[in-house]
Amino acid sequence: MAVVLRPQALVFAHVVRDGARPRLALLDSVPRESGTDDAALGRLRRTMGLQRHRCTTLLADGGCQLVQVNTPPVPADELKSALRWAVKDSLEFPADDAVIDALQVPADGAPAGRAPLAFAVVARRERVAERVQAFQRAKLPLKAIDSTETAQRNVAALFEEPGRGLAMLAFHANGGLLTFTRNGELFASRHIDIAPGSLALSGDADAARRDALFERIGLEVQRSLDNFDRQFSQIALQRVVVAAPVGAAALVHYLAANLYLPVETANLATVMDTAAFPALAEPTAQAQWLEAIGIALRDDDAAAPQQINLYEPSLRIAHDWLSTGSLAAAVGGALLAVGISAAWTHWQLRQVQGPAHETATALQEQQAAIEQLARQVDSLRPDPKLLADVSSAQATLEQRQAALQMLRGGGLGHQEGHAAALQAFARQSIDGLWLTGLALDRRDMALRGRALNPALIPAYVGRLNQEPALQGRSFRALDIARPLDAGTPAPDTTRRAAFVEFSLAGSNGTTVKENKK
Repeated sequence: MAVVLRPQALVFAHVVRDGARPRLALLDSVPRESGTDDAALGRLRRTMGLQRHRCTTLLADGGCQLVQVNTPPVPADELKSALRWAVKDSLEFPADDAVIDALQVPADGAPAGRAPLAFAVVARRERVAERVQAFQRAKLPLKAIDSTETAQRNVAALFEEPGRGLAMLAFHANGGLLTFTRNGELFASRHIDIAPGSLALSGDADAARRDALFERIGLEVQRSLDNFDRQFSQIALQRVVVAAPVGAAALVHYLAANLYLPVETANLATVMDTAAFPALAEPTAQAQWLEAIGIALRDDDAAAPQQINLYEPSLRIAHDWLSTGSLAAAVGGALLAVGISAAWTHWQLRQVQGPAHETATALQEQQAAIEQLARQVDSLRPDPKLLADVSSAQATLEQRQAALQMLRGGGLGHQEGHAAALQAFARQSIDGLWLTGLALDRRDMALRGRALNPALIPAYVGRLNQEPALQGRSFRALDIARPLDAGTPAPDTTRRAAFVEFSLAGSNGTTVKENKK
């Protein structure tokens, strides 16, 4: 079930794939009453039957950002950490405060030899947590948090021809969005800063403003088409499909007259079964539902196009075991357990009282026998050699106990040693990166090394941070430089080595001195 939370309403959509075309089984918009997101969801949980579905939502109104970068050369399980480093300068907030997912761009559309691309899908952790906890408080199962770009990609895929590229222009609450897709995969996207309501201009008084607005949109689209042709020269674009809101039908005619590709109005009725919703018969009435229908089309099957998911279970509210209700239940359970234990003990006591007297008599007899044996031992003369051996062993034991006490008290310095930390460094080796120096103590560490590719360094640091033996130590500064080639004559400073040298200073100022040899 797709659930889109908007300021004035909650939008719901559900798509069923039970035929040749996807069938729209539910589409509704419910006005919001005053209150929080979780209160609004809770009121509709039963009336909409939401508890029977696994819900998918998105962060609309600019809550999610897609940044396209070269894919870092790291293993798949380290891609998200590497992308965090790659996009940190493109974000308006610290990268450590972000939730990140990766969306790979298929490499077969780019010219040969070009580095593969990927989208870093980024959102503020605080906003994601708010959305996760709203569904949690409303007692609704949340499966995924999607983005507007991938939702529009899902809709665009319905209009594609196999093997041909498609450009789709739609207008959402936070502006226009132009996406480029092929075979259901997203290759590029571009935001156009324009509100959908500004397109509904009519009358002679608005003609000049409308023409200027259409010219601006047309220029943005043309530039995006040209850039896509240069970046993905192996993909032939088929056409431009426009999801125009009410009052903006004239925009389609303007673009058709000014672009070199065919331009058509997006009509969902031609690619989906929308018969249950007559209001969607008019294409200009479909634009407001595009996001909800897009995430309802999400297909998590392994054979389907890649999906992104910003949902993290760790952002859910932790259960408060010290709340009044929980504490009362715990105390009640403890009292019940004590009562049962007391009754069981009383029963056992009654069972053993009978044999207790017999046991006491037998114990007295054994005590008498032990005393008799002790008197016999006392009558024996001790062996002087045995006494000397005992004395020597006692002195050795006292010396070793004193040494052990000194060790436990820290008298000999660092007790644990560095074996566990060095084993951690040995486990986290990466081809193409090696260390030339290491400084290590109980609270800090510093590194110096070389790498064939600078992108390997953040991945290596991320792997070290996962080692339990290195917890409590961190790095304060990173310095990277490419040295001169070893065979370069003294006056020549242009020939550089095939590797870079890096040094990582510890958080307490620990450094590794450079080896000048």
